[in-house]
Amino acid sequence: MVSLQRNKLNQAFLQGILMVCLVIGVISGPYFSPYGKLTMLDIGQGDAFILELPHRKGVFFIDAGARFDFNTGEANESVYMRIIKPYLDKEGITVIDGIFISHEDVDHMGSVDFMVENMHVKKIIISHFYQLGQKQRDLWNRHGTRIYHISQSRRLELAGQAFAVVSPHN
Repeated sequence: MVSLQRNKLNQAFLQGILMVCLVIGVISGPYFSPYGKLTMLDIGQGDAFILELPHRKGVFFIDAGARFDFNTGEANESVYMRIIKPYLDKEGITVIDGIFISHEDVDHMGSVDFMVENMHVKKIIISHFYQLGQKQRDLWNRHGTRIYHISQSRRLELAGQAFAVVSPHN
C-alpha cells in the first residue's frame, strides 16, 4: 500500500516537472528565436504595427491608433483593451522599447496614452512637426517615458537596431 502511494506520488511529481518545463519552453521561445516578427493589428481605421526584433531584443510599435468619440474627438480605450492589450498579453510582452508615431491623428496615436499608463514604454519617437501638448508631455514624463523628436535623414539606434528616418520632409 505504501509502495503504491509512493509510486503515484513520484509519478505526479514527474508530471509536474514536465509541465513546468513545457510552460518555460513556451514562454521563453521568442527569446531564442533568431527571427524577427512584424504584426499588424486590425484596429479598424488606423494603424498599429508591432515589430519584434530577433531574440526579442526589442519590441517597437509603429503607430497605435484608437477609436474616438465623435462628439469630443477624444480617444477611447476600447481598441487598447479589446485588441492591443490582449495581443501583448498573449505574446508575453510587458515592455515596449519604443513607439514611433507618424502623426498626431487619433487613429494613429490614440492608444499611446493608455499604453503608457498600463505598461512600461521606454521611448516615444515623434516628428519635430508633432504638436505635443503639455498634458500629454506630463503624462509621458510621469511614467518615465523618454520623448525623442526626430527629423528626416536622421539615424538612430534602439535596442541594438539601426533605424533610418525617411519622412517627413522638412
